[in-house]
Amino acid sequence: MAYSIFLSDAVGPIYRKGIFQKLDQNHNVTFLFGLSNSTVKSIADSDLKNISRKPKIKVFGKWYWQQGIFSNVFGSKKDVYILGGELFSLSNWIVLSLNYLFFKPKNIVLWSHGWYGRESNAKKFIKKIYFGMACKSLFYGEYAKRQMQIAGSNVENVDVIHNSLDYYAQKPLRKVAMHSNIIRNHFNNDYPTIIFIGRLTKSKKLHLLLHAANILNQKGIQVNILIIGNGEDEECLKDISRQYNLNTWFYGPSYDEEINAQLLAQSDLCVSPGNVGLTAIHSMMFGTPVITHSNFANQGPEFEAIISDKTGAFFEEEDVQSLADTISNWLNSKSDRAAIRQACYAEIDNNWNPDFQIRIIEKNISHILKKK
Repeated sequence: MAYSIFLSDAVGPIYRKGIFQKLDQNHNVTFLFGLSNSTVKSIADSDLKNISRKPKIKVFGKWYWQQGIFSNVFGSKKDVYILGGELFSLSNWIVLSLNYLFFKPKNIVLWSHGWYGRESNAKKFIKKIYFGMACKSLFYGEYAKRQMQIAGSNVENVDVIHNSLDYYAQKPLRKVAMHSNIIRNHFNNDYPTIIFIGRLTKSKKLHLLLHAANILNQKGIQVNILIIGNGEDEECLKDISRQYNLNTWFYGPSYDEEINAQLLAQSDLCVSPGNVGLTAIHSMMFGTPVITHSNFANQGPEFEAIISDKTGAFFEEEDVQSLADTISNWLNSKSDRAAIRQACYAEIDNNWNPDFQIRIIEKNISHILKKK
């Protein structure tokens, strides 16, 4: 059954192209994306049938008003209205409040990170009100749902939608990537290769990876380090690598997904010492396990794709020795690379793709409409 849907997002990020196009193919969707100065690349207008972009107007502090939400929600008749669940969207608050006061004539769904587990009591109270006004909330992970429940909120109307990248374009690259020698040709050795792909920012804490690699070298465990991306921390990381004389390849930014697939697939391990985010999905998409820290309150929701000892492992946050030990233990005990690769594939193919996401969206729309 095809539903009529209004969907708004502050940016309309390119990484959601797969799920947005899936929705567009199956349903009658009106998309509204915000115009902003975000560094996140937005999906092209030509990728969707019915798309508009409206300015985000700063009100005060972090608060903003997204033009177009109010008129679309109260000026059109749709089966459901899916709003990006940013807490500081004043337009969302107004629309939700008015709809709630008039006994929810509009079926409004919030698509959001939800809860982090580090909220103050005041923010917990605010979030209870905010998500309580929606018919449904779709959170990226089970952890967020559990944190909401721990805070005393009813999670009956919360479901988990996970996240995804450009799955349909990436999956065919798996076979091609398996036959590449790009890493061996560069390093010219048989050492295990540890990769990171993403922006080289302070929050990623990549200096911890380089310090851990030095500890491993001192123990006689030689590794190659491959860093894909650029950013504010690049020169500092290069200085550390030179200081320790590490086998580090600063590849630079890469927007060629076929090359990225080869680099990821031919690496032994992906390490993201800070918050892991979509790097976990990108790496595991091509069969490479992920190590990141275990303080989930400071993590991106994608950490849930990491199943300890199967698709990756966790170390103690900010602890270089713990990171070095975790890398060493993984490299020493996980000799069946083919089995690890298949476990990573299975996690993405089962839980972190547009097919999973659209099933969640359609299931929840069906439940909402049956209640009316």
